[in-house]
Amino acid sequence: MRFSLAIFILLSLVQEVAFAQQWKLLPEQSSVGFTASYDGIDFDGQFEKFSVELYFDPHHPATGKLRSSVETASVNSNSRDRDEAMADPAWFHFSAFPTADFIGHEISQLAAETFQATGTLTIRDQQREITFPFKWQTVNAHQVQVSAEFPVDRRDFEVGNGEWTQDATIGFSVNVKISLLLTNKL
Repeated sequence: MRFSLAIFILLSLVQEVAFAQQWKLLPEQSSVGFTASYDGIDFDGQFEKFSVELYFDPHHPATGKLRSSVETASVNSNSRDRDEAMADPAWFHFSAFPTADFIGHEISQLAAETFQATGTLTIRDQQREITFPFKWQTVNAHQVQVSAEFPVDRRDFEVGNGEWTQDATIGFSVNVKISLLLTNKL
């Protein structure tokens, strides 16, 4: 019985690897950004350094694996003062929490070229399960464009804690915007 279970598990793993194709990030043509607000006025920003590890076949989305990481100190909101303030312990606290990470544990299809990823988002030392939709669009035989846009409440991750926890001067909702160009030519 143990041998049969081991064979079943091994075959399941082999099947997952057979379907899921590895995709490499083309960072110069990709972006991870956000829209936040200060005093009711929206501002845009982006993270200049990030990585993505993706194994995915749109015909077998359940076999997909997704991991991504953003270097929080690479933030650029087009305001030196704002970017320096984000390093503060009440905000991102770059020195203690140098990355924000997403580990996906489920990918499913919603519609043609539209999928959703569910996984754990870790910002600072706070972890929350999130689900967000993403578009998967074929560019050519070796490239795809993946895009997503979804809201995150900064208070869920203690970004803007202390006096800023209930102060809406800096908006609670942050809209995350992802645009990735990926290639299967490794």
